[in-house]
Amino acid sequence: FRVTITIVADSQHSFSQYIDTSIPTFLPSSLHCGQSSQDRSDSIFAILSAVSDPLMLQDKISTESKAIHWLINEDELVVCLQSEKQIIQRYVLALIYYSTSGDNWSKCSAGNLADNCGNEKPFVGQIRFLEPENECEWAGIRCDDTDSIIEILFGKYLKNYEYCLAAFSTYTTLIHAALL
Repeated sequence: FRVTITIVADSQHSFSQYIDTSIPTFLPSSLHCGQSSQDRSDSIFAILSAVSDPLMLQDKISTESKAIHWLINEDELVVCLQSEKQIIQRYVLALIYYSTSGDNWSKCSAGNLADNCGNEKPFVGQIRFLEPENECEWAGIRCDDTDSIIEILFGKYLKNYEYCLAAFSTYTTLIHAALL
């Protein structure tokens, strides 16, 4: 696969990078949600070790650890293991959320229930980050008809975007990320 990542800061500044990628395939497709919690946790760790450094996934203070902890222990959607793409997408979006202090976002953060998420531009009709719904419905996320993320739209104060988008480049067809 060849991924093109483009970040548009404004009409005069953009950053593009081409990256050759492959999709990790560690688990047989016969796995299902009926696994024990420990087996599911171990399987998710194996999947995400292809995306993030395993040591960072285990480091209790890292954003990688916060993201995997959310996915395994707090994500009420409980994605089944045969959907590696969705596990990785949800993890990387949680990684972006935690690495950019998502609880402090002015719109559509998981922790700010007082804003008008979904009722104001540019996130009309979308839901908060980390909601137990398909991640393609989260504010600022646009997917194609196969539920692969193709666009991420964030506010102009997003930090560490190059690091976060590099994580996407390991598996997805992300084609555009824009900074408002």
